[in-house]
Amino acid sequence: MSIIGVGEILTALSLITAFYYYKKSKKTSILCYKVDSRTVINDDVYENFNGQLSINFSGNAVRRLTISNIYIWNQGNTTLDEENLSQKNLLQLHVKETEKILSIEVIKSTKISSAVDVHVTNDINIAMINFDHLNVMDGAIIRVLHTSTGNDMQFKGELKDADVVDYQGGYKRLNKLRTQERICNLAGFFLMVAAIVFGLVNLYYDFLPTIIDKYKIPTGILPYIILFVIMIPVTYKIFYLWPSEEKYKIPSTLQDK
Repeated sequence: MSIIGVGEILTALSLITAFYYYKKSKKTSILCYKVDSRTVINDDVYENFNGQLSINFSGNAVRRLTISNIYIWNQGNTTLDEENLSQKNLLQLHVKETEKILSIEVIKSTKISSAVDVHVTNDINIAMINFDHLNVMDGAIIRVLHTSTGNDMQFKGELKDADVVDYQGGYKRLNKLRTQERICNLAGFFLMVAAIVFGLVNLYYDFLPTIIDKYKIPTGILPYIILFVIMIPVTYKIFYLWPSEEKYKIPSTLQDK
């Protein structure tokens, strides 16, 4: 087999493999959430008033009141749709079975069209979360008043074809997803560069000898010229297109409350 035939085969294989890794790195579906809670009323408050304080919420006496803000947002690079919601394991907020959710509402949404909706179920310690869609870095803040402690507030549920990650405790999972994205992204890019190299080899053995003879180009500098041409996009890719750590954070549009 001639060197031209080998070059053509390697070029084609590199392009096909590069396209595969490009498609693999293109879609990353991640729903991130973060729970911030503070207890504003507890037994210590009542003790400070020597039993002379009584607090009611909607006509019901409460011994403890906790405010939890739950941030949810699309941390991936593709839209999350209602079809991603798993009907067998819906997105839910839980407190202890002995406690109850007093009220729940969406206090902020990056887009009204996302139609983020929340409601308490018949089990008063559980609330459901639904949405129409969440575009990249779109999300909402859900405020929950409940009688449990902040540590008891739990986010549960799954999405189809997407990861649900706790932003506070899921750094390992985020790092794993980030690493997979980087490997696929860079693998596809370097294979594309390899395809260019094989193409240049083909060109060298086919067209360049004629050009070299015609313009009297010193053959000794050709490898350096090729290496220089290749290193420009490689350097750019590594230093400017490498995924940034800063993109894994709560969207700025959800940080003003």
